Amino acid sequence: MSERNQGTLVLFGEVPWTVAMSSLGTILKLAGVVLATAAAAQVRVWIPGTPVPVTLQTLAVLLAGFALGPRLAPLAMLTYIALGAVGLPFFAVGLLGPTGGYLVGFAVAAAFVGQFGRAGRGSWTRTSAVAAGGTLLIFACGLTWLTVWLNGDVRAALLAGFAPHWVGAILKTGVAVAAVRAWRHSFVERRAG
Repeated sequence: MSERNQGTLVLFGEVPWTVAMSSLGTILKLAGVVLATAAAAQVRVWIPGTPVPVTLQTLAVLLAGFALGPRLAPLAMLTYIALGAVGLPFFAVGLLGPTGGYLVGFAVAAAFVGQFGRAGRGSWTRTSAVAAGGTLLIFACGLTWLTVWLNGDVRAALLAGFAPHWVGAILKTGVAVAAVRAWRHSFVERRAG
């Protein structure tokens, strides 16, 4: 055992046990979020007149951002997108279909929520603003792509990709905020107090 690793169990040559376990924990967190997002895509409600279904993915993305932070949350979403792109049945519709922009927005929103959410630290107002910002980023990316997919028809994109979805988006955002605040109160603030 080298002098710098004295007292530390070393695996695979020079990788300390604590680093290996930390990496395993990170991989398990990423896998859990990817699978949760994929499961959330399977919960879908089709609304007549729109190619964009209602799913629980926005909720999964917001929770991922709050839980994993600014580096791991977007990495989880990019992994989710990559696995869906190679053919795993992870998407509600598809990467190049009308919902492709929303999928890209998941990575953007996860990074934003991870950066500014800091696991729900701060007031209800701050947590709500961060979650709402993440939701708006998903809509911005989704509507941009949907407009392209609809041959530049902004009105049709808003009618198909926003109008039937905004109430659900508010509800999912509220659920994410309540869950994060409850988790923070139950597990973090009680330990500190």
